[in-house]
Parts: sequence; structure tokens; C-alpha cells
Amino acid sequence: MTGVRAEEPAGAIPAATPPAATTAPAAPAVKPHATDAEIIARYDTNKDGKLDEDERAAVQMNTLDKKVAEKNEMRERAVTRLKAFDTDGDGKLSEAERTAMEKERREKAEKNPRAMKRIDTNGDGKLSDAEWAAVKDKVKERIEERKEK
Repeated sequence: MTGVRAEEPAGAIPAATPPAATTAPAAPAVKPHATDAEIIARYDTNKDGKLDEDERAAVQMNTLDKKVAEKNEMRERAVTRLKAFDTDGDGKLSEAERTAMEKERREKAEKNPRAMKRIDTNGDGKLSDAEWAAVKDKVKERIEERKEK
């Protein structure tokens, strides 16, 4: 932040304003939970103390770009992990490859104290089949939620 503090009355940044048809100025990504004053300081290119249509469009585009980039990054990491187990290189996981992947993931989880604190629900220091099944169900849930976004 530049140290300039913009004081604006409530409603200075209209919510859900559609982006402008013109090219919006480039600006750094908005941090989560940025205050109105921080957003104005960052995006108010004409320094009039409020965001015009192009400046609002820049905020929206920057936020959208960040979300798309994060989604692409997650997808790339997943593909890389899957490729590591696709031993025959056919682009699919056979039952044996899937079993090997699951075994490695479970072993990795069992060696991770932070993970075990969350997923070892009975606190015995070991992952039971039921606890592991609950982990897999939670992962499937999260995948479905991300697909909906």
C-alpha cells in the first residue's frame, strides 16, 4: 500500500458491476479480505478517490485471473501426480496402478503428524480402513465441490 488512505462513504465500490467492454488497466491481484481503502489505493489509476467503470473492471478481471490460475495449477499438480502412477503410459490408471497410488498416499498420510491429527479419529496412531475410507470420501466431496465452482 502506498500510505494514501482513501476515505469513501459506504457504497463507493458498487457490487457486481459488470466489467467494461474496454481493456482494463493491469494491476496487482487483490488480496483476500482487502479493505475498500486498500482496493481504491491499488486500482484508482486516475486518483479521484473512487473507482470508475474501467477501474472496477480491472479489480474484477484481476480476481478472476487469479482464480483461473489457481484452478489450472491444481489441475496440473493432479495430472503430474497421476502420471507418476501410470506405469504403462497409457494415460489411464489400471486397477493395479490405482492400488499402488492409494497405498502410497495412505503411507504418506500415516507418516504426516499434522494429517494424522485430523484423520486418526480414534487417536490410536494408526489409520483404520474406516478412517481411510472417510478420508477418501472427503476428498471426493471436495473434488465435486470444485467442479461446481
